[in-house]
Amino acid sequence: MSKERDYVKPPKKATTADDYVQPPKKQMVNDDYIKPPKKQTKAEEYVELPKKTTSTTDYANTSQAQTQIVNGLRSYFQTPKVKINFYLTGYLFLMCAMYLPMAWSKINDPIESHHLVAMINFGLIISYILLSNYTYSWFADYQRYKNGSFSWFFTPYGSVKTGYASSAFMNYQTGYVSKGMFGNYKYKSRTGVGEKMLTFIIITLVVEMLKFMINIVIAFYSVFAHKKTIDKYQALVNERND
Repeated sequence: MSKERDYVKPPKKATTADDYVQPPKKQMVNDDYIKPPKKQTKAEEYVELPKKTTSTTDYANTSQAQTQIVNGLRSYFQTPKVKINFYLTGYLFLMCAMYLPMAWSKINDPIESHHLVAMINFGLIISYILLSNYTYSWFADYQRYKNGSFSWFFTPYGSVKTGYASSAFMNYQTGYVSKGMFGNYKYKSRTGVGEKMLTFIIITLVVEMLKFMINIVIAFYSVFAHKKTIDKYQALVNERND
């Protein structure tokens, strides 16, 4: 056996600070970084959008459109001059009696806060009544002139004539026989004027209200068909005069 003194232990490798070499770190040097160049917009490269210019042609077109509107309004009201009673219709009286007091009450109502709106509404109601009565009067006159199936419906004061004819057709006379002093008999009769007037008023009002409900729709239609109605009226007049 080998003795301990015969064994030679290999020396350990000692690591000293001088033997350790640290790997170099990668350093970012400003010289190594290349900043991408910004795109600069030169004045020569900028193209300004052209401004829209109004030429004399545009002004001419606008003026022509305004002239057409004015001529259209003039032709709408270009009707023959007639007397004022031409426009005095049952439709006009009933529209004024039914809608104007209600609209006027809203203006004078102390609780109503929107007085300006109420005044504008009142003005619009008056304007519509006058316009619709104007177009309705000419539509009714055209229907009477055409003498069609419903021309009787547009007869002036037709309700009054119907009420008068109905009241005149009825018999309001009442008679009784009385015996005289000498035994003779006498016949006496009287006419109920009050009953006749009441019948006349009731029939006239009923017929006028029925016509009024129908005329509301006709008057509304006549506002939009007025120009066409006048053209047809003029064509019919020319046809009958030839």
